[in-house]
Amino acid sequence: MRAGLALLLVVAYASATTMAMAHGDEHASAQVPVRGLALRRRLGTLPVTSYLHGVPVLRAATKTTKSFLVRFVSARAMAVACKAGRHVIGGACTAQYPLLHCSLFVSDEAESVQKLAAHLGPKLVSLVEQDDDFVGLGVSAVATSETQASNSSNATDCPWGVDRINQSQLPLDGQCQRGGRGGAGVRVFVIDSGVNRAHNEFRGRIVDSADFVDGTHEDCQGHGSHVAGTALGSSFGVAPKATLVPVRVLDCNGSSTTSIVLEGINYVAETIKKSPHQPSVAVLSLGGIRSALLNAVIRDLVASNIVVVAAAGNVASDVRYFSPASEAAVLTVSASTRDDSLATFSNFGQGVDLIAPGEAIRSAWMGEANASKIVSGTSMAAPHAAGVAARLLSRAHANGKSLSSKQVMSAMIACAEHDVIQNLQEERGTPNLLLRIPCSMMAKVVQGSKSNASAPGPVSPAVPGPVAPAVS
Repeated sequence: MRAGLALLLVVAYASATTMAMAHGDEHASAQVPVRGLALRRRLGTLPVTSYLHGVPVLRAATKTTKSFLVRFVSARAMAVACKAGRHVIGGACTAQYPLLHCSLFVSDEAESVQKLAAHLGPKLVSLVEQDDDFVGLGVSAVATSETQASNSSNATDCPWGVDRINQSQLPLDGQCQRGGRGGAGVRVFVIDSGVNRAHNEFRGRIVDSADFVDGTHEDCQGHGSHVAGTALGSSFGVAPKATLVPVRVLDCNGSSTTSIVLEGINYVAETIKKSPHQPSVAVLSLGGIRSALLNAVIRDLVASNIVVVAAAGNVASDVRYFSPASEAAVLTVSASTRDDSLATFSNFGQGVDLIAPGEAIRSAWMGEANASKIVSGTSMAAPHAAGVAARLLSRAHANGKSLSSKQVMSAMIACAEHDVIQNLQEERGTPNLLLRIPCSMMAKVVQGSKSNASAPGPVSPAVPGPVAPAVS
C-alpha cells in the first residue's frame, strides 16, 4: 500500500509542468498542475514550499504527519538543537546524521514543526522536509515482457549494453573489451536493495556491506543484485575487477523512506572519511519526488570526492522533478535501446548528463549463485556509467594520479558518442550523448592530472597531435 501510494505521488509530480522549486522560487507556495483527469480529481494541486519563522518547510505537514527531516547549518547546530527538551522543540531527534548535518525529527503532534521552526529559526536550521516514502523500483526499474528469472547458461557472452558502449556505431560486434585494470582498486557503493552475496558475479569482491532495512544484508528483491552485476559483475559487468560495497536501503518491495536513504548515504560518507584516498563510485538506481534536502546531502557527498551516478527515472518526464536525478553534482543517466533510441519510459531533460543502454539488460539476480534476469529501466543504464567511472579511476590510481569527481564526470561527457540517439526531441533539452569507453580523452585526463587534484573545470576538447592510448 505504501509503495503504491508513493508511486502515485511520483507519477503526479513527474507529470507536472511547473514547479516553483525547479526555478528557485522557494518562497512561493507553488501549485503543481497534475496531468490526467483522474489524477487531477484525486490530487488537485499540491503544495510545495511554505515558510515558518524564516525556515523553509517543504511539503507542509498534514494532520497525520509527525516525521520530519531537518537540515541544520552545521553538525554543531544539530547537536545543540537535538539536546533541547521536548517542551522546547515539541518532539525529539530520533536519528542523527552528523556528516550530513541532518536529523530525523519525530514530533509529538503534527503542528509541533511550527514550534521547532520558531525555537531554532534560520540561524540553526536551513530546511525542514517531510519524511516521504521513497521508491526504488516504482521509479527506476521497468520489467520487460522477457523478464523470466533464470540461470545464466551463457555467462561468457558479452552483454549487449557492455558491447554497445565500447564502439562508436552499430551493429554490435559481440566484443566486450574489458581488458586492462577493469576497475581494480576502486570500490563501488551500490545504494539499493542489497545484493545476492552468494552470487558468482561478486565472488571475493564484497569488501563490506550495510543494511538499514532489517539487518539481513541480503537482497530479497533482486534490483540491487542486477545493478551491481551491470556495474562490476565478473561476466555481466563493465568493471569486473572493482570491489563492491552493497548499502541496503530498499525493502523486499523496493520501497523505503527518505530518512532510510539518508542513513545509507551517511554510511557512505563515514566510510569515505575513514579512507579518503581510495577512489570510489556510488550508484543510486532509485528515486523519489524532488527533495531539496536529499539533493543538498548528495551535493555534500560529491564534495567529499566520490563520483555519484543516478538513474534518471522511468516515467517519461523531466528529471528536474525527481531526486537524486535532479541534483547537478551527480551524473544523471537516461536509458537507450538496442537500436540507439531513447527508451520510451526514460526520463529526459537538461538535467541528464549521459544516455546508456537500459533496455532488456541481463544481469545478476537474487536466489541462486548463478541466477540472472532480463530487466529494463534507467536503473540498468546508470550502473553502466558507474562501471566506466570505476575503470577511469582505476587507471588513474595505478598511475599514481588522483582524479576529482568533477574530472571524471567531465571526461566521461567529453568521451561520449555524439548524435547517435535517434528519437530525442530537441525541445526537451536532453543531450545526445551516448556513454562510451575506451576513449583517448580519458587517457589524457589521467596523464594530465595531479595527485590530490582539486576539482577543475570541464575537460577541454582534444587538440591535434599524438593520440594517447585509450583508457580501458
